[in-house]
Parts: sequence; C-alpha cells; structure tokens
Amino acid sequence: MQIRKLAIGLGAMVATALAVAAPAKADVIFTFQQTSPTTSIPFGGTEPTTVPVSFGGRLIVTDQQYASGFDLRATNTEPPFTFTDADYRALPDFRLTLFSPLGFEILDNRRIFPSTLGTVFQTGYRFTSTPFGTPTGFLDLTGGGNQVDFEITPDGLFTATFGSDDAFGSIGYCIANVCQTSGQVLTTFTGAVPVPEPASLALFGFGLAALGVARRRRRSA
Repeated sequence: MQIRKLAIGLGAMVATALAVAAPAKADVIFTFQQTSPTTSIPFGGTEPTTVPVSFGGRLIVTDQQYASGFDLRATNTEPPFTFTDADYRALPDFRLTLFSPLGFEILDNRRIFPSTLGTVFQTGYRFTSTPFGTPTGFLDLTGGGNQVDFEITPDGLFTATFGSDDAFGSIGYCIANVCQTSGQVLTTFTGAVPVPEPASLALFGFGLAALGVARRRRRSA
C-alpha cells in the first residue's frame, strides 16, 4: 500500500518536473539593425550629407511560421482599402522606426495603413521566407509627398530610402529631402527550450530514492 502511494506521489513529481522542462511557445523576431550612416540629399542638391537619423524596425512571426516558411503581405490597393481594428489585429507584427535629436516616428500598421486613405495613395508590403530562413521582401509607401522604400535582400541585408513633406516632420532632416541607409537583419527568439531546473531534478531524484527505500523495507519484512 505504501509503495502504491509512493508511486502515485512519484508520478505527480515526474509530471511536475516534465511540465517545468516542457518547451514553451516562442516567437521569432527579425530585427532591422542599421549598419551605415543615414545620408540625405538636400533639395536641389546632388551631394549626400550625413544626418543624425537612426533607422530600425522589426518583424515578428510565430515559431511555427519560422519553421514552415511564411508569406506575409498587406496592401491598401485592394479591398478593404481602409482598415478597421479587426483588420489591424490580423496584420503581421511589423514596424519601422526613425529617430533623430529632434524626435522620432514609429511606422506601424496604423501609420502605414491609415484608417482612411488620407494622403497615403499607395502602400503595400510583402515578406516571405523559406523554412528557418531570413525573410526577404519590401515595403513601398508613396503618396502625398511621403515616400518609404524598404527592401530586404536574400543575403539578409536591407536598404531603406525615405523622405516626407509632412508625415516624418518630427525627425527633421528628411523633410523635402531623400534620406538613405542600410543594415542587416538579425534573428532572435523570445524563448529558448527550457532545461529542467536543479530543484526539479532534485525533486525527481528524491522520489526515486524514496521508492527504492520502500521496496527494500518490504523485501526485508
């Protein structure tokens, strides 16, 4: 009877230890890291000058999408043309960021695809990958004096060209100018496969030892 109780208790401890060690669902983050200075061609000029504008961004996919490959796309040149909250929630987790000493801009889905067409005439992006691969693809935003051309190439590098008459006014430097930069795509994981913690392993070992002692006592009785 005692052995049966110990076996039941040991089963519970094993389940606890395995639960601690079970792999957790993880997302995969592709980070756009700038590696070259941002340059700007002044209005009416031909020679680029370096400006203090930092560029970055990210694309987040699930671990299942990363393992199987993906094809993520969105555009306002096809229905529904305008977007609701439900439409935004269904879009990929994608954004670009622009920083300068004067301010910053975050180009997320709500900025890329305004709820009404407004001054953005044509916007779309598409990112694809092979299983366990780095994405390739592009973002094209044009209209109302605003421009963003972002492209990821198969070698894991990106280029970005951006300028604006109004949308990026807070960062300065790229107003009525064309700014350019480039960088690389880094891959990180939000969660690694957990390893059983020492406390869980000790608990599991204690249960095995207790079961062994109980068996020896029963044989000697």
